[in-house]
Amino acid sequence: MCWASHFGFDSVAELLLNKGEDIEARGDDTSRFCEGQTALQLAAFNGHESTTRILLLRGADIDMLSGGHGSALQAAVAKDYTRIFRLLLDLNANRNLYGFHGTALQLAAWRGD
Repeated sequence: MCWASHFGFDSVAELLLNKGEDIEARGDDTSRFCEGQTALQLAAFNGHESTTRILLLRGADIDMLSGGHGSALQAAVAKDYTRIFRLLLDLNANRNLYGFHGTALQLAAWRGD
């Protein structure tokens, strides 16, 4: 799942979910693609809006904290993927969650956004 989300392979993500793959499974910490993150965090961090949307529609936890990016919102802010972090905010992502880099707002301020 993490591989499909990391690279934005929507059809592979859908197939895996249809086959019962755990949408909240955290990738192996030893994998260079997964690093202990969920599929949603990886899709958001890598700028894959359609994959992010699929995962949200399929029930991914929008506020799960894990891996080096904290939440999906923090991951999108870290890479300045405006469309993704607006999507997440529109779906009520918690902007006050405190992750590895603070809150999403603190991260945006640190980036100068």
